[in-house]
Amino acid sequence: SVAIAASPSGGLINLLDIGGSVAFAAGAATDGPGGVMAIQNENGARVIRVGVNARGEGEIEVYDAPGTRKRKVSAP
Repeated sequence: SVAIAASPSGGLINLLDIGGSVAFAAGAATDGPGGVMAIQNENGARVIRVGVNARGEGEIEVYDAPGTRKRKVSAP
């Protein structure tokens, strides 16, 4: 299913799996000026996040399966 919502920082779209867990989310970032996209695994842990940092620079974060460790690539 799909959920569309508004938050203080802007719009948000969530795609949910059959169990109601968010599998994909896209919308306005709460921690930077711009958009953000996140993909979660079947356990609800974030595995990929693409967005902006507080300085407005693009960044990509890739997490391990439990969501406890990440690698980040950002603008130099």
